[in-house]
Amino acid sequence: MRESVKLSEADRKLLIERLQMHDSAALQRSHRAAARLQLPDSITIQVLVCHPGGGEVLVRAVVKDISRTGMGMLYGGYLHLDTQVLARFVEKDGTPIFVQGGKVVRCTHVRGVVHEVGIRFDTEITADARVLALDTGAPQVPVLNYTQLEALSAELSRLIRSRAAAEPIGRTVRAIRESIVSTHPAIDEPRSAASTTKNRA
Repeated sequence: MRESVKLSEADRKLLIERLQMHDSAALQRSHRAAARLQLPDSITIQVLVCHPGGGEVLVRAVVKDISRTGMGMLYGGYLHLDTQVLARFVEKDGTPIFVQGGKVVRCTHVRGVVHEVGIRFDTEITADARVLALDTGAPQVPVLNYTQLEALSAELSRLIRSRAAAEPIGRTVRAIRESIVSTHPAIDEPRSAASTTKNRA
């Protein structure tokens, strides 16, 4: 069974991360919460695509994200809106867990033949504990405060264009850094480690 799109592992990871970052920014601006599920490595999703003009294609989904009401996947081609699909959740050994019917509600060109396909399930996922436990135990990835960063970046550009003094520019740069570190503290660790090494020396 072929995958829904042909990409190297590295390309797939980078592309999905970029799309998820874009989604996070959009969700941050619209103040909507994304109830995403975390799919374990032991489960794959096989998607049966039923083309409107006839014919069916079964692929192993390259999943971008999934929730109880739908999923996003990368697909090597265009899919028409309202195309019917069956999403089969299976164990790695092929053991079926459950099936979700759905339809294509979005198909956006990403690059080349790669498209991002949004699928809305006919009913919400109400599967057994192996899947239901995913959204409660999955770690939440912190999201940058993009609204604040956009405002600070605009202010920094204004100060630089007006040839402002170093002090207000420095304050704005520190504010940008603090905004990033507040949600991603690990970014500050290399600097802290370097300072510790320097002090010891």
